[in-house]
Amino acid sequence: MAVVGVPDPKWGETPLAVIVPRAPSVPPTQAEIEAFSRARLADTKCPRYVRFVAALPSNPGSKTLKTQLREHREHQEGTS
Repeated sequence: MAVVGVPDPKWGETPLAVIVPRAPSVPPTQAEIEAFSRARLADTKCPRYVRFVAALPSNPGSKTLKTQLREHREHQEGTS
């Protein structure tokens, strides 16, 4: 899982959780993710958006490339 900030018209930026589900055939629901987040995080840190992917983009050192995650979200918003 990775969390990145994405543009938000009201707050300026809001969290987007990008999740690789353990069981891709049965990913967690939005309600389950919200309940999990609210029990452990402050309100401002709870993800407002959730996206499921097969794998997170990473460099050869296995560091998650969050810039690619942000760019992908921006492209999705532009095409909607």
